[in-house]
Amino acid sequence: MFCEKCGAKLRDDAQFCEQCGAPVSQSEEQVQPAHAEAVQPQPGESQAAQTAANVSAAAQRGMENAKESLDKGVSKFKALPQKTQYIIGGAVIVVILLLIFALTRKTTIDLNQYVTISSSGYNGYGTAYVEFDTEAFASDNKNKIELKKEYMEGFEEEMSMLEGLDMNIASLVADSLLDGDLDVSSGLSNGDVVTFTWGFDEEELNEVFDCNFKFSDITYTVEGLEEVGTFDAFEGVEVVFTGMAPYGRAELQINSSDEKIRYLSYELSQYEDLDNGDTVEVSISNFYAESFAEQYGMVPAEMTKTYTVEGLGSYMTSMEQIPAELMESMKAQSEDVLRAHAAGDWDEEVTLSGLNYLGNYFLTPKSGVDTGVANRIYMVYEMSADINLEEYGVHTFTFYTYVSYDDLVLMEDGTGSVDLSSYERCRNQVNTDSYQTGENSWNTRTYYFYGYSDLDSMFNQCVTAQIADYSYETSVEAPAAEAPADPAAEGTEEPAAEEPAEGAEAEDSGDAA
Repeated sequence: MFCEKCGAKLRDDAQFCEQCGAPVSQSEEQVQPAHAEAVQPQPGESQAAQTAANVSAAAQRGMENAKESLDKGVSKFKALPQKTQYIIGGAVIVVILLLIFALTRKTTIDLNQYVTISSSGYNGYGTAYVEFDTEAFASDNKNKIELKKEYMEGFEEEMSMLEGLDMNIASLVADSLLDGDLDVSSGLSNGDVVTFTWGFDEEELNEVFDCNFKFSDITYTVEGLEEVGTFDAFEGVEVVFTGMAPYGRAELQINSSDEKIRYLSYELSQYEDLDNGDTVEVSISNFYAESFAEQYGMVPAEMTKTYTVEGLGSYMTSMEQIPAELMESMKAQSEDVLRAHAAGDWDEEVTLSGLNYLGNYFLTPKSGVDTGVANRIYMVYEMSADINLEEYGVHTFTFYTYVSYDDLVLMEDGTGSVDLSSYERCRNQVNTDSYQTGENSWNTRTYYFYGYSDLDSMFNQCVTAQIADYSYETSVEAPAAEAPADPAAEGTEEPAAEEPAEGAEAEDSGDAA
């Protein structure tokens, strides 16, 4: 039995509706709801036919009851106030739209939730790592990721094979989704912030897959790095500077027995073309902090150290730079060279009677000219040779000669240096007058010496002939002081030495010609 007003089902003995409170009229129709009567079997009819008839009758009764319930539900809805009907109807529409949206919208997958950034190592030398949880991604999204139809064409068989292997697209693409980089991944300290940036954009993924991927940059603050002790990794590390400024050289020397220092590799920033006051940097190279710390329990306090170039000599550029001590050493060596030559190479009737130092010519290459030497000094001497001929007595011959040295060095402490064993003697020949040694005029003797008959000739040869490549200074006194201001104006060709007359006897009191 049902309420005529609201359609609610009532007890057979109900006097009022429990839902709306309306009185219930006890009509026969309400007490006995309409239904189809069961079909009574007819004589001679089979049991199967009777069963089918009963099922048909039951179905008919069910349809009638359903119709009756629907009609009463509609009646109940229509019985509500009109405003309420609008509200309920609107809500039903919203529910339907939400259902449609839920069923048709694409799945959105947040890739960030599968990324983990971590760090390890030692404070100041830490390393950051990025991991993508491929297993969780494949498990969570095995039914959410599909290729778009245009990318599926031609791969239907492969897709079927995946299903047979209990695999899916999510499990296939998981390993390739970690595409990106950390802005800093090594040399980290606690508190440093690193950022992971994805290597693709959303359009690239969403163009291929029938779902929406979202992701964004991920920041991570480094923490938990272990503290480690330090030591001076440059104790016993020296840089030795040699050579001449500004072309000095640097050499690394490790003077330490510490195993940690011997284990390290060091590198020098510059090895050559060094001048006093320059700086070079020694750095530790190929250093792996974690393994080093694990082995020794500490790391270098500093990875670099700066050294200042010092102690290099420099080539002298002016005569005033020549220390007095060096000048005296060159004079003594030059005189020894000239005296030894006279004693060893002159004839027995010729002896050295005078040796006077007159000064020097100091030459330096002009700017941009490569002469092969840094500087050159000519130590100028006046020499006198006594020639003792019985017929004519003693004849004295005076000439001018030199001994030269290259590459004079001024040390940083103000002292000077030069290789005194590397010298050059004058090779120009000058000759004496011819002396008659017999009754016949053709029996004459001429003596040759290495030098010049006058200082002007020597100046022209040693200085003027090289003035295109060298600048010069001179301390040679008269007659060199009377030399022209512009030595280029003088002739540079050395006059040829006089040769003995034909048939005459010739001897050289110097080196053999």
